[in-house]
Amino acid sequence: ALTTLRTLSRHPANRAKCGTRGGVQLLVDLLRRHSAASQQLDQTACETTQQTTSTVQHSRLHDSAAASVGVGVGVVGMDVPQAPSCPGKRHATLLQAACRALRMLTFRDVDNTTKCGAAGGVEVVLDVLRRQTGGHESEGGEGSIAVLQDACGALEQVVEGHAGNAAKLGRAGGVEVLVLVLRKYSTATAADTGVVELLRLTCAILWKATSFSTNADNRARFGAAGGVPLVVGLLRRHRAGSGRLSMGLLQEACTVLRNVAAGAEGANDNHARIGAAGGVEVLVDVLRRHCASGSAEFLLHSCVALRNAIVGSGNAAKAVCAGGMLAVVALLWAHCVGGATVLLKHACAVLNTMTTVDTATVKWLRGSVGGVRVVVDCLLYT
Repeated sequence: ALTTLRTLSRHPANRAKCGTRGGVQLLVDLLRRHSAASQQLDQTACETTQQTTSTVQHSRLHDSAAASVGVGVGVVGMDVPQAPSCPGKRHATLLQAACRALRMLTFRDVDNTTKCGAAGGVEVVLDVLRRQTGGHESEGGEGSIAVLQDACGALEQVVEGHAGNAAKLGRAGGVEVLVLVLRKYSTATAADTGVVELLRLTCAILWKATSFSTNADNRARFGAAGGVPLVVGLLRRHRAGSGRLSMGLLQEACTVLRNVAAGAEGANDNHARIGAAGGVEVLVDVLRRHCASGSAEFLLHSCVALRNAIVGSGNAAKAVCAGGMLAVVALLWAHCVGGATVLLKHACAVLNTMTTVDTATVKWLRGSVGGVRVVVDCLLYT
């Protein structure tokens, strides 16, 4: 039934109909009831439910489903399961299916996202994450990577573009739970594709939960929970960007640092934490490695992360000593002709911030690395 609901909800009109008929509330109630359970639904009950919805699935699984009542039947007819009776992997399968359905129902649907927050969905999905990670006081052990992935996928959609849900995540201890996930799995290598994707999703939630001006508390919580050195460690471990997943993780990690370092120095301690963890040097190295081959979006997030980390702080000198001017000038040379204007703008801003360090070395670098020439070229070609 959950798989049917998720499939039908791929159509935007069906998502809206599901929300109107109580689908979001049902999914949140289901997750609340089963997040702490160690067992799964009785298989016979599942098969019965699947049979009763199969006709709906096959007859309405196309674009015209939006005009039908198929979604309403699927949602209203799906009772919230009672306490499970069968142990094993089927419980994880239920949690996965519920999280996937919730992710689809809230995908680019502001109304359903708001309903999910009002129904306690943020706290419930966080509870799944906490228990699967072993962060609940009554539980421990190793959780299912697949369940963690799907829970993170749902949470990402629930907080995306919704300041209220992001604030709820912070108040419910969600930032600390996500930092716990990073701490537990941060040593994964590029070969551990499932864990790398989990880390990418975790970073995606973190930057979306810290991207609103009203969520400065989440940025402070992230730093206090020890998140900065963990994200810097991810960048250091995966900075070579060997493969699509590692590059995706790099981009999300850079965006986390971009957000948590936003604001004037002293607004929180994250500038100092980034500097102490070697984050400035790692960001410079990421730019150096990918200045010519990285996508414009990736390089943009890297540049803004570096600028936010060094503006108004002693980190600017660290960036210069790490070769930051050379890296940014190389980026400008690579993209000055035909490059994205917003990327060039932020790269020049990084260069400008570094040139405020009044040392003889910087004065020498201003002329020797061709910084003036490439900025002029950017003005000519954009």
